[in-house]
Amino acid sequence: MSATFVELRAAAVPINRSCALLGRARATHYRHTRGLVHGPRPARAVPENGQALSAAERAAVLTLINTESYADLSIGQIWARELRIRPAAIWDLPPLRTQTNSTLVMPEPPQGGERGW
Repeated sequence: MSATFVELRAAAVPINRSCALLGRARATHYRHTRGLVHGPRPARAVPENGQALSAAERAAVLTLINTESYADLSIGQIWARELRIRPAAIWDLPPLRTQTNSTLVMPEPPQGGERGW
């Protein structure tokens, strides 16, 4: 069937019509032209985005997750507990600053039948 298909293509018969004349699906034609594929496709290379953990950070997180005290907790519960215990030690972030004399004042809601702010 391949030789016949090649002859039809040499005679400038379009692929659609060649496949229809031979009773061959176009998908089969394109699959055969692509060639043999053995095994799964190779994994695509993911560019470094700067958000992934380094090997040392990953090992530290896995060590923490696998401790006995966290054996029955979900990841979200572990995260919340660690955030409560030591917020700056995990992410090396400066502590949050709070203002004692806040200048931010919420506006009063409109009086009467006015809508919007």
